[in-house]
This record gives sequence, structure tokens and C-alpha cells, in this order.
Amino acid sequence: MKALIILFLCFGFLADVNAQQLGDVTLIQGYGDDAVSVAHSDHGILFAGRYGGTGVVVGGDTLYPSNGLGDMFIGLMNESLSEILWIRSIGGYNAPGVFEDCSIVAISNDGFYISGTFGGPFSVDAHQAVVRGGQDAFLAKFDYSGNCLWLKSTGGLMDDKDGPVVLTYDDKILWMVYAENSGTIDTINVSKGGYLVTLDLDGNVLAVKDHFTSAVRFYSMAIQGSSIYCSGQTQNDTAAFGPIEWVGPNPQDIVLAKCDLSGNPIWGKRFVSGRSGGCGGQLRVDRTGSIYVAGNYRDSLIADGNSIRNYNGSNYEDVFIARFDSNGVNQWLRNGASNYARGFGLTMDTDSTFYIIGGFTDTLIFGTHQLFSPGYDCLFLSRFTRSGDCIGVLPFSGGFGNTIAIDISGFPIVSGIFYDSIQVQGITSSSWGQGDAFIGRMDKITGIANEARMDGNGLVIYANPNDGSFRIRVPAPLSTLKGARLTVYDSKGSLVEQFIFDSHAEAPIVRLHNAMPGQYVLRLEQDGRVFSGRLIVK
Repeated sequence: MKALIILFLCFGFLADVNAQQLGDVTLIQGYGDDAVSVAHSDHGILFAGRYGGTGVVVGGDTLYPSNGLGDMFIGLMNESLSEILWIRSIGGYNAPGVFEDCSIVAISNDGFYISGTFGGPFSVDAHQAVVRGGQDAFLAKFDYSGNCLWLKSTGGLMDDKDGPVVLTYDDKILWMVYAENSGTIDTINVSKGGYLVTLDLDGNVLAVKDHFTSAVRFYSMAIQGSSIYCSGQTQNDTAAFGPIEWVGPNPQDIVLAKCDLSGNPIWGKRFVSGRSGGCGGQLRVDRTGSIYVAGNYRDSLIADGNSIRNYNGSNYEDVFIARFDSNGVNQWLRNGASNYARGFGLTMDTDSTFYIIGGFTDTLIFGTHQLFSPGYDCLFLSRFTRSGDCIGVLPFSGGFGNTIAIDISGFPIVSGIFYDSIQVQGITSSSWGQGDAFIGRMDKITGIANEARMDGNGLVIYANPNDGSFRIRVPAPLSTLKGARLTVYDSKGSLVEQFIFDSHAEAPIVRLHNAMPGQYVLRLEQDGRVFSGRLIVK
């Protein structure tokens, strides 16, 4: 089975990034694809996601029609992303309003694990999930040929949510689930709230830690030594992690917790936020026991006296990253200043650096690194040192990033979703439905910056570098610059000057007043179109 493999070039709306951006890209097109995840294994690149409508197409190969309103897909690509080795669909006969989804949650030598939610009758190969009502959670193990080895489900009469999964060093599986009401896992009864399920590698349930959490949903989990670290979000003003009670000003706040391998709490921490809506998306632990968390927040965020504030008011979301020691003490807290941004994925790549991935609109600033989006949806990939210093950022338009994996050569493999359309090597591909999925390999971020140039939607500026006086050429999609607004930002993202063009000149002259030597970002807007470029003043 051959994939649609195409070279994806990043456009000229970026400032301060390294040379090449994205290599091979595979588009997965259906009617409502979303939340595709990727993971690296010794057998190749694994991927999983969901699709809606009558089917999904990957490089000209059509999957089975969905059994309900949407189904899930899983597959394996070779290391170079040049071929899909196999792909298959899974899913149940879900009812209206119940959306099935899944993600890759863990990898072992003999297979990989998929966690997700389903609605209605659900079977994979010879394995049948128990349907309890509403939306139920499942955990399944597959071999690297795509065969299902076992399938487990849990839930009650209402909607239940799957949680993170980790493999312990003694070959046990730990699976977190959040239930809206009482239900069962195998023959074991569970009550409303969070609980921790322990299984062996054959899928046998060994133990269930009921009332593991109350009014808390964990999104990410990591293991280091004999301890489990987890991050997530409260579901109410008052929440609990075993005997540890959290009382906060908002029903949705970010939490970080540590427990032993049996689920017994050791410590728990609730971030103090200025407004509801914060979410700790992903968590990783390094060899020293330091904990790294990425997510999003509104208004403000405080951890152990360190604080950050939203860039554009309390109604908007900013992305954050944070580091804690093994005792939960915050060591630093950083934000990506934006009009709107969310952090979805985090992964370690070396002993000294890590990546985060997410999406933003309009503007995104990490330290001295700045991005400007030509539209409402733009993916970002950013690399940081363990001290929280941003090495560099990469964007591309048309979508949001979900997950990151590091391939055998240390290059980031990214996945996400795009809406409406995405440009690939000058060719625009339109979405088939509410959103389509993509998988691609990014170049490593080294912090080496490009000179200003025109790529795709970029802005042609000349002379560049200059003394503060320069010309701007009318971008190809426009017939004139009359009425266009040009905004100039300095290297810290502060507004310097604004201009409104009042003539039809093909290349009008622009003069900055009292321009100091340095780098500037230019943003040109007209009739809903946005073009960007970088200016160097000597």
C-alpha cells in the first residue's frame, strides 16, 4: 500500500527559524479526521486517529466505511515515511453524539497499546468489548502486523473517558480512567471518579484502585523508578487525589501529582490560575527525576511563587511550559505569548533538550523568537533547553499539531489536523470534511536563523538589510497595496510603527522613524490576507 508522499515547504510568514522545515508528509483525508497521534518503534512509525463519514483515503487507498458516525484507524509506516506498511480501521456502531477516538499510549517489544473511547457494539478481530452505555473507554494491544491481541473496556451507563497508560519496569500496565458514574472493569465494580487499573501484558486485570481521584481527569502519565507522575485538569471547584484535597477558585485548573505504582498518593499540586480553562496537556520525566509539563492557561498562572500572565487578556489562551523537581517544587515557568495558543504535545529528544508542539493564531512569542500566522490556524514546533530557554520555533499554516515522536536519527515526527486547506509545495489540498490529518518529518531546530525571503505567502522586502528605508513589493495575490496596513514589531514583539498605504504604487517606499539597528518583523494585512517578513536594520 503506497502513501501520498509529498514535500512540504514552510512559508514566509515566520521570523527567526532555522533553514528547512518539513520533509515527507502524508495526508489522511476523510470527513472529519482529527487527533491523529504518532509514535516511533523499532518496526517503524505508528499512527492512530479517527475519521468520519463513509470512509477515509490515505494516498489513494480507501478504508472501510465507518460503522457509525465515525471510526478509528491505526497503521504503520516505514522509517522514511515513504510507504504505509499496513493500515486498518476499528470502531463500533456508535450512537448520535458519541464520537470514537483513539491514540497510541505505550509501546513494548511484542506490540503496542491503543487507548480510546467507543459507543455501541465494538469488536476487533475475535475480541469483543462490553457495551455498558453512553461512551465507554477501551484499551487494546496489537502486534506489529496490526492484529489485535486483546481488548478491554470499562464504563457505566453515562459517558466515560479514557486516560493515560504507562508500562512499568516489571511488565505491568497502568491505565487511568475517569467515569461519570458507577460501572465495571471485567467483574470489578467501580464508582464515579478516577481509578487506576493494573493489568499484565496479556490483558488480565490484576487490581483496580477505586476512588483514585475525585473530580480530576489526568491527561498524561510518566514513570520514573518506583513513582508515577501525572498531570491533568480538575473537573470541579473541589477535587481530590486520595487524601489530598484541592480547593481552587476555578472548576478547571491544572494539577500535577505523584503516586507509587499501586496508585497511593505521595503529593499533589494545583496550579493557581486567574481563570478557569487551564489544562496540563503532556508530561515527561528525565533521568534526574525533573518533571516537564506543557499545556495552556487563561489570564494568569502561579506555581510556587513563579508567575506568568496572558499576553492578550483573560479571555484568550496562552501556552505554558514548566519544570518541577521530584518533590513537586517548581523550578521555572515559561509562556508562549500569543493572541491564542495551546500546547498539545511534549517529548524529550536528548539529555539537554525537549520539544513541544501545538497551535496558535495571529502571533506567538517564545522569548526572542516570534511567529506570525497568515490565518487562524497555524502549527508550531518549539525546542527548549532543560533550563527553559527557547532554542527556536518552526511554524506551518493550515492546522494544529497534536503529537511528536523522535525518529531513529533524532528528527521530530509530527502529527496534527488541518482545516479547509493546506499548501504543499505550492499545491493546495482541500479538506474533505471538518478536518483532515497529516503526518510529517520536521528538521531539527538548531536556532540558526534565515535571512528574510519570500516563500509562499511571504513578503518581499528590499533592500534588506537597510538603514530603515526600504520598499515592499505588492504580493502576487493582491492587485494593489492601497488601503493595506503594515505593522512593524521589534525583536521582543513590541509594536514599533504602523502604516496605511494610500497609493497604488507597485513598490512603495517605507521609512522607519528613529529605527535602531536590529531585527524587525513586518506584518502586512489587506482584505483578510496576511503576509509577513523579516527586516534587518544596520
